[in-house]
Amino acid sequence: MRIRTSNICIENQRAWIVPGNISGIVEIDLHTGRSAMVAAFNGHGMFESLTCGAIRKNGDCIAVAPLRGEDLYLFYFSTGKVVRHSLGSYLKGANIGRGAAKFYDSFSRGKNIYFIGCGWPAVIKIDVETQLIKVIELNIKRQAAYYEDILGRAAGIFGEKVFIPVCFDNSFAIFDLAEDTYEIQKLGSYCCIGACCGHNAMCLLPIQGGQIEIYDIQEKKIS
Repeated sequence: MRIRTSNICIENQRAWIVPGNISGIVEIDLHTGRSAMVAAFNGHGMFESLTCGAIRKNGDCIAVAPLRGEDLYLFYFSTGKVVRHSLGSYLKGANIGRGAAKFYDSFSRGKNIYFIGCGWPAVIKIDVETQLIKVIELNIKRQAAYYEDILGRAAGIFGEKVFIPVCFDNSFAIFDLAEDTYEIQKLGSYCCIGACCGHNAMCLLPIQGGQIEIYDIQEKKIS
């Protein structure tokens, strides 16, 4: 049997994935190569809203966001509890292109896990202690019918700022973690699919053509 998965979470010689053809979280011991299912998403058959884009661990909790489906899952190791959140009510008003992915990237900060939308321009904030979800929708409209994703597949994180590429032009949604607010700013010369931050510098990865550029975050210019 072939195992299909979109993303992986790794910590202390263990890895966790949600295969597209298994309804649950699989844990892999990277030292021995052995694997076992640690959480089952009961009530959902194979290939039904299961393919995941982003998976993130924060302490005792693993959160899984949908790539094509509508359900977001939280799994707690200490209790074995699985919590399912349906995003259907939020998605009703969202203009998601046909075939567009919902989530690819994620990160943790404090007691929160964040998922960054792609075809759905939104940031999902999950408090792993209270299990409360906050949806921050970004007012960005699709402008290129040939490209389904609105936001890029990898964001750059620098301190309290998250730089999220906008796919159809050379702008970024700069998300403020302290305030849960954002602003749109032009960065670089090309449409970007992703960004990654280092010491006061951010690498901008173009969708196609162009070239990789380095952005000086403090000087706010291409270096």
